[in-house]
Amino acid sequence: MSSHVKGPAEAAAARLAAGDGPAHERLAAALRGLIDDGVLRPGDPLPGDAALVAATGLARGTVRQAVAALRAEGLVQTRQGARTTVLARPRLQPFSELVSFTAWARQAGAEPGARVVELVRRPADPATAEPLRLAAGALAWTLTRVRLLDGVPVLVERAAYPEAIGDLLVGADLERVSVYATLAARGVHVVLSNSDTPLVRALYDGFRQAQVFMPRAVNRDATKRGPVAELLLSAGPAVARA
Repeated sequence: MSSHVKGPAEAAAARLAAGDGPAHERLAAALRGLIDDGVLRPGDPLPGDAALVAATGLARGTVRQAVAALRAEGLVQTRQGARTTVLARPRLQPFSELVSFTAWARQAGAEPGARVVELVRRPADPATAEPLRLAAGALAWTLTRVRLLDGVPVLVERAAYPEAIGDLLVGADLERVSVYATLAARGVHVVLSNSDTPLVRALYDGFRQAQVFMPRAVNRDATKRGPVAELLLSAGPAVARA
């Protein structure tokens, strides 16, 4: 029996777990594992349908379902007339951390940046006035920026501010300096909370930090619930302790 190096299709077949789950989900998990482990790298072609059918013994429709699942996750792309290829893994930012794009970007090992599209004052529409508790027709500032990671555009950020707060942003270098730092320098102190860990302390090194203990359910077992250390982080000179 001659030995040979396994190709990606054979490697996927070797990882294909037996079980009660749908076959396309198990194949998708096997291919996802090859991508996560670097066996298949960005730009590499995914094994074709015929190769996967031959290696796994699954039906062509099952193979196509698995590939479609990876495509929906943004792991691979298929272009007209070309093979399906692996994409670079996206950097993901949980919605709970949207309060600090700059801190998140640095945590991900990237350099944050921005391009200002507009900073404009206009009467607030209802969608803006309601959460800001503004009267109908009151003026508000809207800031639109393209956020960058290592110089590459990754998202469009839109923020609205009451007139008195937005006035403080006029003339600021919002492409290089964070909104929080700008407001703090002008007397508006943003306060947020995060877990008390060495990483969080390092990320928010320029902030005032105060440890507080919050009662949290850290386990489904109610007997293991207890106080959890958090930090109150302020972009200003003082932090009010709870």
